[in-house]
Amino acid sequence: MPRRICSLGLALAFFSSLLAQDRPQKKKPVLIRDDKPPVSEELELVLDPRQAEESVEVGDFYMRRKNFPAAESRFRQAIRSQPTWPTPYERLIKALQKQKEFQKALDTCDLFLLTNPDSDRAGHFKKLAEQIRKKL
Repeated sequence: MPRRICSLGLALAFFSSLLAQDRPQKKKPVLIRDDKPPVSEELELVLDPRQAEESVEVGDFYMRRKNFPAAESRFRQAIRSQPTWPTPYERLIKALQKQKEFQKALDTCDLFLLTNPDSDRAGHFKKLAEQIRKKL
């Protein structure tokens, strides 16, 4: 009998020491940060006409929903994908006018005229620029 009590005591002491130990806690996820500065959106130039069309379609969707900042972002992306296409410039100008950012709209007109001086739509953008200047 004393032998059983001794072995029972040892077993109890062993298990109690296991329970007393700190359980390993789950580690929290660590945010990995990239120390590189963000690349400016203006520097990215990927010529992809299909991507430009999709961006304009999504931008039009946002315009119908009156989410003008999102539409502006999509039209800018379309311009980066196909800088010679006048449609995203026109839609971007509309989105900027809806946000009452007339100076940015005027800058967009000038950007189109600088990148596409020989375009058949240059006259249209000159008229747009004149209209925007009257609002300033």
